Amino acid sequence: MIDVELYGEVRRCRVDGLSQREAARRLGISRNTVAKYWDGGHIPGEQGRAARAEAPGKAAVKEAMRDYCERNKDKQQRKHKINAKTLWRDLRYEYPRSEATYRRYFAELRGERQVRTRLPLSFGIGEMAEADWKQATVRLRGKEIVLHVLCVNLMYAYTPFKKAYPDERRHNLIDGLVSAIDFYMGSPRKILVDNMVAARKKGYGKHAQLTDEFKLFCAHYGIEMLFCAPRDAAGKGGAKSSGFLNPQDLLAHA
Repeated sequence: MIDVELYGEVRRCRVDGLSQREAARRLGISRNTVAKYWDGGHIPGEQGRAARAEAPGKAAVKEAMRDYCERNKDKQQRKHKINAKTLWRDLRYEYPRSEATYRRYFAELRGERQVRTRLPLSFGIGEMAEADWKQATVRLRGKEIVLHVLCVNLMYAYTPFKKAYPDERRHNLIDGLVSAIDFYMGSPRKILVDNMVAARKKGYGKHAQLTDEFKLFCAHYGIEMLFCAPRDAAGKGGAKSSGFLNPQDLLAHA
């Protein structure tokens, strides 16, 4: 079992293009441990037991139940779907088991078809914020204009902040982030941004380099600025989701 920090190091080694052998040597753990967590199929702290082989009789009944469901899946009706009682009624003569046993097997089959999901990431108070630009068309004095809206999300509670500007220039980005810090009454330890031209001097993603102005901004507020990987929509989902709120709200900070 490894802790979350070591799990993160294993995953970073994979992203950096190291082999499992090199990762194991660098981190001082076995290759089997590296292989277990390499693709993210396991996370630290999850409980699991070694799967036991099913008894031949049980496996035969469950296979017959699968075949029955597959053959009759197009015959189901809205109020008359295949369930454990249907299977017991039609299969009990060939595979004699109690109705309770069929219910238990059917529950196991349903579990096989469910998609396993999890959210391994969590954030502490003030640990991370995400920021991104959105655009909104508004009518001002009878004329439609396009506003550039800086959307910031504090990830601990998904607390949104928005402020509108005429463009996405560097001084507007810095002003928006300072306004967000004032709104949150403190600065987060990290801010994750899209690959904004106004914030980076060159490079993309983890290779991006901050401009001198943003180096000073980060030093002053004690913030670490991170950049999303190119074309990584999931990596900036927090800031993206804040932009779908009522467009009228964003004018409150304009």
